[in-house]
Amino acid sequence: FTADTTIGCSPLNVTFTTADIPGATYTWLSNGSLMGNTPVISEQFTTSGCYDIELQFNLSGCSATALMTDYICVEPNPIAAFSFLPGVFGNPTESIYFQNGTVGASTYSWDFGDGSNSNLSDPTHIFNNTYGGYSVTLYAYSNSGCADSVTNPIVYEEGLIYYIPNTFTPDQDEFN
Repeated sequence: FTADTTIGCSPLNVTFTTADIPGATYTWLSNGSLMGNTPVISEQFTTSGCYDIELQFNLSGCSATALMTDYICVEPNPIAAFSFLPGVFGNPTESIYFQNGTVGASTYSWDFGDGSNSNLSDPTHIFNNTYGGYSVTLYAYSNSGCADSVTNPIVYEEGLIYYIPNTFTPDQDEFN
């Protein structure tokens, strides 16, 4: 038997094919669980890991079994995550450091929301005109092309303004 693909990202759709012989019966198993009973079947694998595929064949009392160990492998999707410092914009022009917390990825693509991009793991970016804030997106890719993304907003918070008088009138007569 053959499969149209043997490795990929979740969910992985695989079509298995064997010779169609009139009068034969077929039993397809994945790690011991029944998948189907026709010469051509399609199966979706959603859980990461490798699967043993077995085909049991019977024709007029004659039987055969083919087993392929770890024939189908489903790679887990990366989990994109990041944090940034400082946590808010406090100035009209601000330099932000991004700390990548992604698990299971090998390459990255950052969209800073201002038309700029980066492929670094932990970039620093200077934002201008931060009053409206920005949404930053991190795209994370595994070696097999599995992908995940996450978007986090960076908001602008104007600093507190304190008024501290340098004179005062204790008796409210405008003379100090």
